[in-house]
Amino acid sequence: MLMAQKVKTVAGEYTYAAPQNVTLREAKDYALQRAKIKALADEFGTTVSMTNSSFAKETSSKQERFVELVNSILFSKHADPTADTSKEERTLDLMVYKLYGLTYDEVKVVDPETTITEEEYEREISKQL
Repeated sequence: MLMAQKVKTVAGEYTYAAPQNVTLREAKDYALQRAKIKALADEFGTTVSMTNSSFAKETSSKQERFVELVNSILFSKHADPTADTSKEERTLDLMVYKLYGLTYDEVKVVDPETTITEEEYEREISKQL
């Protein structure tokens, strides 16, 4: 049996905007789990892993937006594997394209099946982050 050498009490909060296909109970459980993870990460400034997902201490609002989107997609798929997360996935794709400074032509190389037009891409990318 392993015993902790030190005991440290931590506190944290986590705001979660639950998708419509999630019950109130599931949303509360998810928010509680994430609050625990965030509190540990905030206290120790490290990456904390839980159920195959890693969460690092947030350092910017941009990073928080990435984390929120990924969490939303993962939670929706966990609650309902057939959930439509295409809108969130598209937003995430656009954020990554902007992060890497990709032009529309480069996006077409990376994702040749994208349905977004060049005009839509330029308009959307200017709104992201």
